[in-house]
Amino acid sequence: MVFDALFYFLNGTKIDSSVPSSIILENGKKAKIKYESRLISSEMLNIGDYLTNVRLLNVIPILEIIIQQIFGCFSTPKISGIPVLLKLLSPARRPLQITDNLENFWSGAWIEICKEMKGRYPKHNWDYRLTTDS
Repeated sequence: MVFDALFYFLNGTKIDSSVPSSIILENGKKAKIKYESRLISSEMLNIGDYLTNVRLLNVIPILEIIIQQIFGCFSTPKISGIPVLLKLLSPARRPLQITDNLENFWSGAWIEICKEMKGRYPKHNWDYRLTTDS
């Protein structure tokens, strides 16, 4: 009941549309988005007679995805103009790279990562220009 009241008061439908729980990627696949808050700065402020610590937080969208699931995507997805932080995983769901610039990733770090992954997972597709059906 409290949630419903807050949803109505804060115009929840507008929040749901501007902060989605999932997005459709450039290659047509649906991906689940998580949101994390990151500390921007922390400062001590004098407010009247009280000294208080003020922390400024930034909430960013994050997508953890197996690298083959993002093949066929050439630009970084954005939510409300904010680039999604991509945590790219190997087929075994181990971290490969964290980036918010997919364009530069494909032409930079991907070349070395791909060489290593081809040796470790020879049966998988490693051509990022092609989408996979799975």
